[in-house]
Amino acid sequence: MLTQIQATWPDGRQPSDQHHDWNWPEICRGTPEAFCLVHQPGTVAAIWCGKHRPIRLAEKTFYRLDRFEVCPSYRGTTIGLLTFSIIAGRALELAADGLVLASLPAAVDFYRKLGGEQRKFQEWNVDDELIPFVFDKQKLLELHEDVDELIVR
Repeated sequence: MLTQIQATWPDGRQPSDQHHDWNWPEICRGTPEAFCLVHQPGTVAAIWCGKHRPIRLAEKTFYRLDRFEVCPSYRGTTIGLLTFSIIAGRALELAADGLVLASLPAAVDFYRKLGGEQRKFQEWNVDDELIPFVFDKQKLLELHEDVDELIVR
């Protein structure tokens, strides 16, 4: 699957995308866990990676989402929302109190629409060019509940 992503996704990314250099096989080699959402046999619709154990910030635990990308041909569909709802479920499965991520500027509106709060914890190091987001447990529960209502065609 990673080979397919690397062979097809870079050419489908928009010129304005800020992640042209993402190499998913390389990213996945250096991450504790990675997941793919497969829409049709052999067709990866989305991929993400994160920490397999929640991190501790401000006396709470958070699932840290490190990278997330929807296949360029699926952008603008419900795949992004569906995948993030599944990610919320993963955070809950790990008994996290919330989810944190550092967003590329182009994805800020997506995370805001999902209910993320733009803020950073003092002990959380985020690169200067990225925007920190936090999703609390209640928002994760709401997002995860949406999984059953989403229809992917």
